[in-house]
Amino acid sequence: MEKEGIDIAAHVVQNSIRDVLDVVFRHKLKVAAFFAVFVAGAALYNVLAPETYRSEARLLIRQGRGNVSVDPSVERPSISLVRDTENEVYSELAILGSRQLAELVVAKIGADAFLARPDGEPGPLSPRAQEAEPRPGPDPTTAQGQGPTGPALVPLPAGYGKAVTRFMDGLTLAVERKSNTITASFEAEGPGLAYAALDALVRLYLERHVEVHAAKADPLFFEGQVADLQAKLTAAEERLDAFRRQYDISSPELQTEALLAQIRGIEDMMDDVSGRMKASQAQVALLEEAVQRRTETMELSRTTGVTNWAADEYKRRLTDLRLREADLAARYSADYRPLVELREQIGQLEATLAQEGDTHTEVTTGIDDVRRQLELDLAKERTEFSAQAARLEVLKASLVNYKERYAVLSARQVEFDRLTREVSLAADDYRRYRESLGESRISAALDEQAVSNVSIIQPATRPFDPIRPKKLRNIVLGIVLGLFGGIGLAFVVDYLDDSFKKDSDVVRRLGLPVLASISEDEFRSCI
Repeated sequence: MEKEGIDIAAHVVQNSIRDVLDVVFRHKLKVAAFFAVFVAGAALYNVLAPETYRSEARLLIRQGRGNVSVDPSVERPSISLVRDTENEVYSELAILGSRQLAELVVAKIGADAFLARPDGEPGPLSPRAQEAEPRPGPDPTTAQGQGPTGPALVPLPAGYGKAVTRFMDGLTLAVERKSNTITASFEAEGPGLAYAALDALVRLYLERHVEVHAAKADPLFFEGQVADLQAKLTAAEERLDAFRRQYDISSPELQTEALLAQIRGIEDMMDDVSGRMKASQAQVALLEEAVQRRTETMELSRTTGVTNWAADEYKRRLTDLRLREADLAARYSADYRPLVELREQIGQLEATLAQEGDTHTEVTTGIDDVRRQLELDLAKERTEFSAQAARLEVLKASLVNYKERYAVLSARQVEFDRLTREVSLAADDYRRYRESLGESRISAALDEQAVSNVSIIQPATRPFDPIRPKKLRNIVLGIVLGLFGGIGLAFVVDYLDDSFKKDSDVVRRLGLPVLASISEDEFRSCI
């Protein structure tokens, strides 16, 4: 099965190739004629086309103006100046491709060189190019005229504008990728013109580059500015020094920080003293309450069952009084005054004796030591409270003093900062103009020496072989196009031909079987 499929595919391919060869063979004369025309046209183009030569040059654009080195030990302001190298290269590319340089090149070489044919005959000019073309301003080939209101219109040579246009059309400028290199190429119909034009362009560009980047400021201007700024800086420094000596200010920032630290310390001490006073006041209240609860004396000892000597004394006296009463009652009447008084004493003494017992309890009292210690502690705590109160008043006075000093110093710091800022600004201006003076002197020296940041990597090359026409490529292209174009033409003609050429055409178009076929030669031989 697989073998049958391969056989069928091979048969189809053979039939397709046979059909193609059949079409080509039927129209072989047309194919040959088309092929011959294309090859002959390519050969004729190689012969008649003017030869074009190309000269190339390469320029390296370095950063900055010139190759001036800076001593790394010299301190400079830490300002990062980021330069855009790509923009700088494209700026140089704009100068290199400017029309002014093109006009200078044409003026230097001559307009006829760009308008002449390779054999030296001048080329055809348009009616506009054949007339004088007026231009305002200085002319690169003739002396400048001066009119009543400015530069006069000076007529240029015939065809000058067209020569400039041809030069700019033949010039190609490009920036090589990922580099600071500019590639310039110029194409012309003669090798000498290609080299001379590009070489003149490169030389004129170097001169123009120096003119464009030349210093615009005179060093004398910066010298005057530096002298004035130095005088201003000296005056500002003297004012700052006088202010510092007058108020004895060395470093306001440090002095302010020291005062703030002292103020914070006093405030912390006041908080501590206030806390101590509150604690002492609470302690005084507690001690006063404790002292009020205690008496001044206290019971030291108590003895019970002790003989009551007072009651015995009362009994003895009562006995004596009763004896005297009996004696007086025996001699005097009952209303006798002494007897009455004696009986009153006996009654009082009996009443007192009735209250006394035979024994009693002896109590020993003395000073209360606890109360005494509490009173001592209270006095001590009151003394501590008074001391803390006095200390708080002293701290308050110190705080007010330090705050006043801080306010005065803050007010003076504003003036000190202003004077310091004046000195700093004057120093910055002086340093900046001092650096600009050095840079202007360097730029002036570089201008005098015509130093630039453009280096010629490759000067204009002298072309020996033309870049156009490419004869071998044109011949090969003519052969390929003629061959395939002729074959294509054969298929187009065959497609447009409605005659029967094969048995399959009869079957396909008429739907009738073919019984036999004869060739045209056989048909003619039978007539």
